[in-house]
Amino acid sequence: MLTFRSYCKTESRNIFRCNKGVKDCKPLISPPTTFSELTKEDALIIMPLDNMLHRHLSESPFFMYKADHNETDFLEYWTRHQPTCIVAKHDNQIIAYILAELDGETFIKDTPRYYHISAAYCLPEYRGKGLHHKLLSLIVQKLKEQGYSRLGTDFESFNPSGSGYWLKHFEAYTCGVVRRIDESIFR
Repeated sequence: MLTFRSYCKTESRNIFRCNKGVKDCKPLISPPTTFSELTKEDALIIMPLDNMLHRHLSESPFFMYKADHNETDFLEYWTRHQPTCIVAKHDNQIIAYILAELDGETFIKDTPRYYHISAAYCLPEYRGKGLHHKLLSLIVQKLKEQGYSRLGTDFESFNPSGSGYWLKHFEAYTCGVVRRIDESIFR
């Protein structure tokens, strides 16, 4: 019989470094959703969600201020970076997106056949329903068809839900421990 004491003895090396979790066995119900790739001509339709991402990151615990896009700057970004963007729609409204491009904030961005996720966002009411898993699967499939063999991303370690999600799908190869609040948040 497994007692708490015998469990602690056999698991002693894991008690202080490992999290344990439990989940109800309820299926993840996602709304009826369609997925599609966004073209440059349609880029502006994700600008509101991208601005929501900026506002989300400017709040606690992130404090990473970034001004909202205007249409001119947003289209200029799309022209310069030519990203790949997959969106999820429900009732003809975009509810989530994932954006990837050749450029990234990493030293391995110049590696052959490497692409980088630069943004991902889901409306709060649709989170936890598997939409970003599907978006990630679709972008990986598309990039693989185009000959890319690696996909990277960067994410804030102080974002509990974000880092939890990304670490399910990506192997971390660096870990930053320095934290400073961006002074521009006080504008």
